[in-house]
Amino acid sequence: MKRIYVVDHPSLNGAIRRISHDLAEALARLGWPVGLFSEEAEPARAFVEDLTAGRVAALVSFNAYLRESEGLAPLFAARGVHFFFYGTDHPYHAHDAYQGFARSFEALTVSLTGAVERDLARRLFPRPDCFVTLRQGPAPLDPAPWGGRDLGPLIVVNNLLAGTPHPDPDRFRAHWPALFGLRDARLLEAMVETHDSAPTRPLDAVVAAVLDEDLAHHPLDDHRRFAMRLDLYLRTRVRDRAIRALLPRSDALVCGQGWDHLAALPGVRARLSGPVPYDQARALAARARAVVNAVPPYYSCSERVLEALALR
Repeated sequence: MKRIYVVDHPSLNGAIRRISHDLAEALARLGWPVGLFSEEAEPARAFVEDLTAGRVAALVSFNAYLRESEGLAPLFAARGVHFFFYGTDHPYHAHDAYQGFARSFEALTVSLTGAVERDLARRLFPRPDCFVTLRQGPAPLDPAPWGGRDLGPLIVVNNLLAGTPHPDPDRFRAHWPALFGLRDARLLEAMVETHDSAPTRPLDAVVAAVLDEDLAHHPLDDHRRFAMRLDLYLRTRVRDRAIRALLPRSDALVCGQGWDHLAALPGVRARLSGPVPYDQARALAARARAVVNAVPPYYSCSERVLEALALR
């Protein structure tokens, strides 16, 4: 029986690695021979040997970009191996990777988090039928051994502006003229206003409404540049607002990097723990009476919602 390989890749706080290992274990329970493929020498060698010998059925990646795998695409084609990529990043953020996948792999499926991201990817990249949104849902887990629901609301998010001179999103916005120039700052301000008037409007539509209704009049790089800057601000803003709403609660717990500046605000009663490893975050979510998810409403879905449901 051919083997399914899962990409094993480190990430901040270990989230991608843990999810990938859970996926490998789930496939093994279904009876599939499973292997792990990474950039480390021994796993890479084992994967290439099995691929060359025709012993690989598919390579599966959960949002882990190993560009080295594209160099093996001819072997994938020759051996009939399927590459499946589950992507949580917006198509503008992952543009080069998704485009490389579409150009390199004959048997390819890229599943994005929702219809908004899928439809944009189908407009941006060659072979649009490769971009889909497969059904998602929480996988049943064994009962958690860490006891009852003894925590109040929990939020686990990193500050995307951590390590910059302006970790506060409003201060970041105020410095746009110095960071990006007056013209780009004015356009970004118009995009924020457009978003705030219709928060569920897709990100690419917000950018296009300000730059031009027709992509042909502005290079795609312009759209990507503005979309990534706008998304950085809006994602940080929604996280910042969610955390500020929890700060007066003594039973609230805030985990994540880059929120230290909020601890000095008046009336703070919540606990700000800083970053925690992914396994610890899962354990905390299983104890929490509420898990707060903070993403802008133009995102179709977030895997954090499904993880929290699975732990209930």
